[in-house]
Amino acid sequence: MQLPGAVPDVITYSTMISACAKCAQPDQGLELFRAMQQQAVMPNAVTYNSLISACEKGAQLEQALEVFRTIQRQDEIPNVITYTSLISACQKGKQLEQALKVFQKMLQQGVVPNVVTCSALIRTCEEDKQTEQALNVVENMCTEGVVPDQITCNALISAFGKGNQPGWALKVYKAMRQQDLMRDVITYNALISACEKGQQPEQALEMLQAILRQGVVPNVITCSALISACKKGRQLEQALEVFRAMQRQVVVPNVITYTDLISACEK
Repeated sequence: MQLPGAVPDVITYSTMISACAKCAQPDQGLELFRAMQQQAVMPNAVTYNSLISACEKGAQLEQALEVFRTIQRQDEIPNVITYTSLISACQKGKQLEQALKVFQKMLQQGVVPNVVTCSALIRTCEEDKQTEQALNVVENMCTEGVVPDQITCNALISAFGKGNQPGWALKVYKAMRQQDLMRDVITYNALISACEKGQQPEQALEMLQAILRQGVVPNVITCSALISACKKGRQLEQALEVFRAMQRQVVVPNVITYTDLISACEK
């Protein structure tokens, strides 16, 4: 890539690569990186982090890993931003084993993870339904003195839901209440979904009452998951009441809502 005018330096290139990351344009970012190498401009931590971020947003895991290997060959020490972006890239690529390897490398190098790092890793565990691994991540967080936040807990609840472990999901919810962490619609949707998958309609309906008490506004995901839970529990009247509540709250049902409601009526 030929840039007119003054010869760009590392700040210029890093800024441009960062812009590529924000626009999810990894190919442009990699082209700029190659131009840097051709012009013997030495990249810095910001350059590498921006480039991995661009690959992550563009769902190009192999390219992100190659950039990481370049960092290691240059004897550079990756920082928490580097590792977090790389783990997030592994998450998008559904590569749990690779994400765990990156996390272990991070710990070995003495780089302390933050809540964003751990949340990304828990989401990767969630997609692979590896709840034990998700718990291990939380244990590592506590060991490193990192306090789980709302995003971390939401990811953990969702992981337990997909792993069909509603009891553990409810334990996380109780811990959130004890620590006075904010619970939002994402929290409750994940909880209701966990109860629905575990065929616990009563618990799901209790979550609806908690939502209303807290003043959180339910959305179509909330209501559809509740109707699905009632369907599995053969509680037609409850399913119809949830549907009527949707209408009162002006929540627009979708095709999943109607499908589950019709299925509840059939049973």
